[in-house]
Amino acid sequence: VDCMLYAGITRNGAVALFRDVGRALPKAKLFGPDGIADGTFARRIPRSVARRTLVTVSTLAPEAYPAEGQRAINLYHDPYAAYGYEAMSVVLDSIRRAGDSGADRDSVIAAFFDTANRRSVLGTYTIDDVGNTTLDRLAGYRLRHGRPVFEADLRSAR
Repeated sequence: VDCMLYAGITRNGAVALFRDVGRALPKAKLFGPDGIADGTFARRIPRSVARRTLVTVSTLAPEAYPAEGQRAINLYHDPYAAYGYEAMSVVLDSIRRAGDSGADRDSVIAAFFDTANRRSVLGTYTIDDVGNTTLDRLAGYRLRHGRPVFEADLRSAR
């Protein structure tokens, strides 16, 4: 099966690339990252190409988050708001859990790495031994009517 994976952003020639590949490989499946998950890209590629394009994004549809996450997304009209909120929340929680050593960088880092089964606006997660969360979901978006539309909750490979 013919396919293409693009790992760039819209302004780096994505529209022309997708248009040209779409013409050269009329049955190819086309994939791209959140860097093309915007209306500019979606409006400028031919429908025949848009139908064959799947864009993966780290943010899910708002309804896929816990109620607190949905509130943050709705408040700021941006799904990334929940991620920013949680990033600050886990850091502040790590400082709190470091206790009397909360002003010591190494103690806060150790507390951060000890984060386990944390209930958050993103869902429940643990920090693994390299500092990543155990959240393993991505979203698949299709391009419809000139904009990215949530299609699927995907699980990332670990």
